[in-house]
Amino acid sequence: MGDDGELLVSHLLYADDIVLLGDSPADLQQLLDALSGFCTALGLDVSLAKTQVMCFGLPVAVPPPTFTYAGRTLPHTDSYKYLGTTFTPAGMAGDGLAQVRSNVGRAFNNVRFSFDRLGCTSNIHLQLHLYDAIVTSTALSSCEVWGIHPAAQQQRRQLAALHHRYIRRICRLLDSVPTEVLMAELGRVDIEARWLTHTLRFWNSLCDQPPDSQLLLDAQTEALLAGTRNWVWGLRQACQRLGYQLVLSTRRAQRVDVRHVMDLEAAQRRRAREALSV
Repeated sequence: MGDDGELLVSHLLYADDIVLLGDSPADLQQLLDALSGFCTALGLDVSLAKTQVMCFGLPVAVPPPTFTYAGRTLPHTDSYKYLGTTFTPAGMAGDGLAQVRSNVGRAFNNVRFSFDRLGCTSNIHLQLHLYDAIVTSTALSSCEVWGIHPAAQQQRRQLAALHHRYIRRICRLLDSVPTEVLMAELGRVDIEARWLTHTLRFWNSLCDQPPDSQLLLDAQTEALLAGTRNWVWGLRQACQRLGYQLVLSTRRAQRVDVRHVMDLEAAQRRRAREALSV
């Protein structure tokens, strides 16, 4: 716990990967020293070739502090990939979403070869099923981070356009076929709607955290008081465009009726489709 009662996350562990998080240079160096002592005691090695430091909120003109591990100085980096998602000192950058887009492209190439190998090139229904299992799931990777974030708007549009183009290719349709018509004819929920759904559920999961959890409250406070265009700000804007009022508070967060919001989203898309047919 921090001095002000906040719960501080000091490390993230996944398989053989570890991320150390310090609230100050001294805190991070203390964690590095503790890790070094732990690994030495157990005879474990840390790959220093893969070990780097990234500083958040550091003014451009200020040189980054020096950090060491087992007496060796660690290099600084401007980007870091964790579980497939690239982060920068500003958060998740467009480069991170570009990596998701690249992963989607590779996944589609792999699934196309699967169509031929499985002999289902004439079965569009099966192809779409395989596409969702391999490609769509990749397009949803970490979308709770960037799915409605204002800074990722352009990259999201590019990823959505790529997703729609791949579906048209499976259905052997021209790129000129409107997306709204394509999704309606196939009875599919559009990828942008799924990004919103995932983010709304993420919001609700944070709302269900213990009362002393500061993560969501801090994000709301930034959006309300500082006017920060973070993911909470983006979520509120997305809800407002649908006619749903997401109530932000510097106190306890309020859950969202996900089903109701997505019904509003579906109605909006239906109206857009009907406008095209007029």
